[in-house]
Amino acid sequence: MDRYILFTSVGNTDPITKNKEGAILQICRKYKPEKIYMFLSQQIYENHKKDDRYRLCIRKLAESIDGFNPEIEIIAEKSLEDVHKFDIYYEIYEGWIERIRDEYPEHKILLNISSGTPAMKSALNLIAALHDSSIMAVQVAAPETQYKMPYAPFDVETEWANNLDNNQPSSNEERVKEEKNLNLIARFKKEMILKHISVYDYNAAYSIAQDISDSLPPVSLKLLKAACCRLQLDEDNMKKALEGTGYDFTSYANGYKRNIAEYLLWLQIQEQRHDYADFIRGITPVVADLFEIILEHHTGIHLPDYCVEKKFNGYVVYEMSRKKLVETEKGQEILDILDKHFLKTIGKPMRDDEHYTSRQTSILIKHYINGNSKLVDAVNKIRSVEGNVRNLAAHEIVSITDEWIKNRCKMNSEEIMNKLKYLASEAGITDSDNLWSSYDRMNQIIKENII
Repeated sequence: MDRYILFTSVGNTDPITKNKEGAILQICRKYKPEKIYMFLSQQIYENHKKDDRYRLCIRKLAESIDGFNPEIEIIAEKSLEDVHKFDIYYEIYEGWIERIRDEYPEHKILLNISSGTPAMKSALNLIAALHDSSIMAVQVAAPETQYKMPYAPFDVETEWANNLDNNQPSSNEERVKEEKNLNLIARFKKEMILKHISVYDYNAAYSIAQDISDSLPPVSLKLLKAACCRLQLDEDNMKKALEGTGYDFTSYANGYKRNIAEYLLWLQIQEQRHDYADFIRGITPVVADLFEIILEHHTGIHLPDYCVEKKFNGYVVYEMSRKKLVETEKGQEILDILDKHFLKTIGKPMRDDEHYTSRQTSILIKHYINGNSKLVDAVNKIRSVEGNVRNLAAHEIVSITDEWIKNRCKMNSEEIMNKLKYLASEAGITDSDNLWSSYDRMNQIIKENII
């Protein structure tokens, strides 16, 4: 059964006019809200001070309805005189409604769009339209739509002769003005920007923000540009975009480990956005780095020391060097372990030009750190993902879904990501869960500078 909170402006027809209930009492009769927030402008607040009519009528109604005993909170904007200005109300109402949502996440919030000035009603109606079904606009028909009002004669000559505006001095301030603050398109686009940020689509958010740059604080565009660069792993341009903002999105680490941390966060975003193909295909580079760091972190072995650089299709690649391995006692020990593994699995020792990959480091991790069963299990499972599923996804035209991954890996994408997070902790890249909420903290900063 739904539970309700009512947020309402108060109008001249509330609480009762010409023997008929205004919108607030009608809504209370139907929905029986647990709490009522009543927004009072300066003029309405004067009525409230004199006789407390709004609360008293609600309490009279509550006496006749079993189980209806609402808490009533008065929001008095005593200095608010520009009751016709839409933007003023939008800003105020939006702030209050977000607070109410935070306090009552399980309730539906009713917005009364029949009481108050046209600006008040329009602002509440727009807020309801921009939110999900947890916020619902409620309209109440005026009594005259149900009960035909008697015809009142209108004498044009008399009314025109009595029209005070015909006699106002020209020095009086004009009542009709262009509304400089009202920009509904900008408001809609702001909401679109916020939604794109929530799903980490910074390029879309930045593109929309550029369209309404005059309606946004300049810092917000810099932050969005920085977020675009960050998701592209473009650290230099991210730092340029952040210059002068006072913010630093990647202050949690430095150097080589920060690059790996940022790559892992990129993978996490692909997984959260269900971009499974990019997620699976993107595993190999970071797995090689994680295994290398874990091996060195736990054993002191830096395997690239036993490799030689070579050019391959314009790229620098590393190959294991038997010559370098036999130069030292430790190198010979490593070579014996690798040869033993290759003889067992493929029937011959490791080639001298064997490309250096996570394959060699995983063999050595399992040999030297075999007492840590959790780590060895994680290494085996990630190697399986990388060696089998990743290669299939990278070299064949297939539809990659979470179910597809689960069927082939016995793990879904989230479980794979959790294994990578664990390996990152074993590599000493992170010692807390704080890293993994880094993008969400960045999102919050950007949103706070847009709203």
